[in-house]
Amino acid sequence: MLLNSIAQRDAPVVAAWATGGRVGIHEFLLGTPKLQGLIYRNAGIEAIYEQAIADGMRTLKQDGIAKIFAGLSDYSQLLNVTAE
Repeated sequence: MLLNSIAQRDAPVVAAWATGGRVGIHEFLLGTPKLQGLIYRNAGIEAIYEQAIADGMRTLKQDGIAKIFAGLSDYSQLLNVTAE
């Protein structure tokens, strides 16, 4: 019980330690039938991007922000990785 409460309290610290202080951010694109159809028809990048977002794709920035809220990173690190 005590170990469980310590783990919950120190989860961000433990997560940073367990990953060697590094946390990845990922962009995941699921190849849905609608998205595949756009690709086969040589649709423009805007149409493909809009369909990907509609199908639930999470961008690098969105994943990074989720990890900031989880206490695994901070905004300055996110900007270092995703700056255009």
